[in-house]
Amino acid sequence: MAEKLTNEEVVKVLGGYLNCEVEFEKELSDPNKIGSGKVRRRIRYYDLDERIVENIKLLITPISAITDEHAIEVADILKYKSEEYFKENLGYSRIDAVKMLLLEKGNYMGQICNILHSYEYLKSKGYDVPLWFGINHWANGKTAIELGIAIDKNKTKDQL
Repeated sequence: MAEKLTNEEVVKVLGGYLNCEVEFEKELSDPNKIGSGKVRRRIRYYDLDERIVENIKLLITPISAITDEHAIEVADILKYKSEEYFKENLGYSRIDAVKMLLLEKGNYMGQICNILHSYEYLKSKGYDVPLWFGINHWANGKTAIELGIAIDKNKTKDQL
């Protein structure tokens, strides 16, 4: 049997993405309304209910699709040197350095505190980042999309 997060663990993940878009069945938002279908809106505190999280999907962006603007913010958080330094000494841009770092899960070159701050920033912008659940937890390092509690908001329904 495949391992699955508990509803409590799903609530913790959703709580890290407050104000990001979610999709869920209409009946969950208002049981008195007639009709059914999917609803999209921003996640709120009252959505963090263990009884309904199985029907909520985060709509987030994979880290591989990070914008240059957000990569620059991460570079600042990581205290990366100037653009000139990267081009002259390493042969690639500061933005490319950030993208390479983020795509290499687990290889953070001694920047644990700063990468955690970067992840919090990226979650606030709606990016799918590796998650932490506790020591030796089977899901450590997996993302919300990999765990099936989120979908890539940039994909159409046909691509999912």
